[in-house]
Amino acid sequence: MTRSRVEAVCLLLLAVSMAVTGWVSLGYGLWRDGLPGAGLYPAVIAFLCAACAGVEAVRTQKGYNSEAEAPAGADDEAPEWSVHGIVWSKLAIYAVSFVVLVLTFDFLGFFVSSGTATLIILLFAERVGIAKAAFVTAALLFASYAIFEILLGVHFPAPAIAQFWNP
Repeated sequence: MTRSRVEAVCLLLLAVSMAVTGWVSLGYGLWRDGLPGAGLYPAVIAFLCAACAGVEAVRTQKGYNSEAEAPAGADDEAPEWSVHGIVWSKLAIYAVSFVVLVLTFDFLGFFVSSGTATLIILLFAERVGIAKAAFVTAALLFASYAIFEILLGVHFPAPAIAQFWNP
């Protein structure tokens, strides 16, 4: 299987998983009593990610279709642990962060789980310094809060852990 096909398959898998995530988030309700519902944010993000991944999969296939057509030096700078240009250690870190997000979302809520997943990606996959990673994570979480809670009035679902300090 050529490099572009492997990339396209991975992107299509991402697109399908994001579409399923968006479909599941529709169950939370997009709009309720004249206001945006709790499922609006996850649905918007998931469907946007699915669309972007699908478009990128098509673009990958429109590029070069065999390794013979690959640009000169395409794999020359790839690290030793990469196969067909895919850095498997980085892909594994992204997968772990996604699993952490999914497993902790209900119990810890959006902010803690997505903040943790973002930090894992920035620190271990992208190798960003801790100060920059903390700043980017804080900015992302603040932007999410400002856009959805303040501007749109969409309340994030309460985490299950909240029952312990708010009986």
